[in-house]
Amino acid sequence: METKKYDTVASLGYNDYKFEALTGWQKEKSDMVYQLIKSLKEQDVPIDYVGSQTHIDLGYMHYEEGGGTPNANNFLSDISYLESVKRNMDRYARIGVEWHFTELTIAINDPYDGENDASSTTFSDAKDNEQADLYDGLMDVCLDNVRCTCFQTWGFVDGWTKAYAGLKPYPFDTEYAGKKR
Repeated sequence: METKKYDTVASLGYNDYKFEALTGWQKEKSDMVYQLIKSLKEQDVPIDYVGSQTHIDLGYMHYEEGGGTPNANNFLSDISYLESVKRNMDRYARIGVEWHFTELTIAINDPYDGENDASSTTFSDAKDNEQADLYDGLMDVCLDNVRCTCFQTWGFVDGWTKAYAGLKPYPFDTEYAGKKR
């Protein structure tokens, strides 16, 4: 590509949403994105990274595909959400592509009804802890993969966003304190 000829340090990336997991309703898109990136690499397109706009919430993390049945033990499959993300990142690493978390948010929205609406959400220390554990888990997955080179949240303090307003989507509360209780 011409870009690399003129700027040898420029990075070329593919940034998208809802493809970080290899399970459930994300599986088909995850596989399509991977096949696209792999094909580009095979054609010597100098793609350096994939960026995952990871906007998730606690509500839909617990629903099975299709029926909307709560299932707190898995993410739409027999493997956990974190393991699914890890496996997806690993396959990109095997083809020499970095992984970037580019817009991470984890909203507290339970039950998930397809809307980003805080009116039906009950907040608790337990949900704050679950959210903190998920942030920690994603960070651990990233740190365990040498090709994960960016971990960026869309914000970091609740109360400073119009997106997911009222759903406490960031790692720190309005007092700048971590969520783990």
